[in-house]
Amino acid sequence: MKKILLICLALVLALGSLGVAGALWWGSLWIDGYVYTGDIGAEWSIEAFYDNEAADKDVSYIWADLMYGPDYMYIEIWNAYPSITYTVEWDIHCTGSVPIHFDSPWIDTNLPAGATFTFTDMAGAVIDWSLVQLHQGDYLYGMLTVHLDNDALQNDMYWFYIYLDYGQYNEFPI
Repeated sequence: MKKILLICLALVLALGSLGVAGALWWGSLWIDGYVYTGDIGAEWSIEAFYDNEAADKDVSYIWADLMYGPDYMYIEIWNAYPSITYTVEWDIHCTGSVPIHFDSPWIDTNLPAGATFTFTDMAGAVIDWSLVQLHQGDYLYGMLTVHLDNDALQNDMYWFYIYLDYGQYNEFPI
């Protein structure tokens, strides 16, 4: 008898909790408010630009600017010749409130086929862009080294621009 009474009590409690759960599940709840999720952003800053020519034989020069916006670095090379190296010291800073990841920067150029681009940190280690994550206020300092191979023309003018490819840390790269 006591067993049957306990089973009945357990069934009543189980059915009662199902009723409460069902009533809460099917009820309506209206929430009015604002959700602030943050934003993402990154900007270049150019610190210095130079070539590897001796001071008394300096005929070629490089110029860098952010003329197309803060995530485009535009670079011109004047009086170029074969086998010269140019360097641009830069930093990238996170301007958003959400952390960002990077993909390799996108480069549009008219440089000759043998030209090479190398992105290094200030210690000289090559940057693995897939490992770079910047949080709000963080900086990444580095250097871009451009070497013109023997395909470069004497006294020619070359240009290129580099676009930062980045996204929200948990969604990028896709």
